[in-house]
Amino acid sequence: MLNLRQPVRAGRRCGGGPTQTRVSRKSRRRYRLYTVIAILTVIAGLSGFYMGWRLFNAITSHRTASVESPAQGGTNAGPTPQASPGPSTGQPSPPSGPTVPTPGTITFSPGASTIYSYQVAALDKERSALAEAVRWQSRGYPAYVTYLASSPPPYKVRIGAFGDKAVATAYGASLKKAGVSGFMTSVAIPSGSRTWRGSDVAYLGALKKAAEEVAGLVPAETGWLDAYYQHKLDLAALKTRADQWKERLRQAGQGLAAGAPADLASLGSRVGEALKAAETALDDLAAFAGGGPAEAYGKAVGAYMKAVDAYRAVLAWDGNK
Repeated sequence: MLNLRQPVRAGRRCGGGPTQTRVSRKSRRRYRLYTVIAILTVIAGLSGFYMGWRLFNAITSHRTASVESPAQGGTNAGPTPQASPGPSTGQPSPPSGPTVPTPGTITFSPGASTIYSYQVAALDKERSALAEAVRWQSRGYPAYVTYLASSPPPYKVRIGAFGDKAVATAYGASLKKAGVSGFMTSVAIPSGSRTWRGSDVAYLGALKKAAEEVAGLVPAETGWLDAYYQHKLDLAALKTRADQWKERLRQAGQGLAAGAPADLASLGSRVGEALKAAETALDDLAAFAGGGPAEAYGKAVGAYMKAVDAYRAVLAWDGNK
């Protein structure tokens, strides 16, 4: 009798179920491997593309810089475009205008000095004071007039001008012994720094040079007058020195009156007055040293004191404040 279940059992034993299981497991492993390989390939491709893109940009930017920058030595370099605050019109920029003078500052630091004189009168009117000075000059005294508004009466008639107080005191004693009524007095040249500001640096420098020359002349000429009173002055040497000083003043004042800026015109005028007064004093001193009479000495003293007054006005200038 035929047994219908036998083929079925035989088929199961022949490995139909286990064979299919083994094939399915191998396929899954293969698929997983392929998947990993594909992912790694994509990652490698993207990485290679990114690195190539970076390298390409680096090379092209370096070439651009070499061509456009003259500093890199490019032979085909063109002009570097300039930034413009407004929209570009395609027109070249206009040439710059003349340079405007830069405001400047100078510091002038004169040394202090004092001039001693013997005062014999003080009057309200200049004409009366000048007449009084002439009367003293006719008697052989080096008299002059100076104006000091701070202590009325303003017009002072004084004799002599000395930088050494001991010499001035001895001179005053000799005048008193001769019956001349009066007293010793002094004019101070202040010290300390003066700061001047202006719109023209070159003109400020010219002002400073001129003022320094007058400042140097003040104690020098006072010393010469002291030496004359003490009979220690070589008149020939004095004339030479006076001519030398006059040349120095002339050089210092060159171009002072020309083109003075408005904010410094007042100071320039005062310095110019001091220069002229100093030159006049040197002329009178040189004339006396060249053989002039004693009256010429008195004239030189008077001119010198006018220079001192003009110089004090320079130091008192405060137009820049």
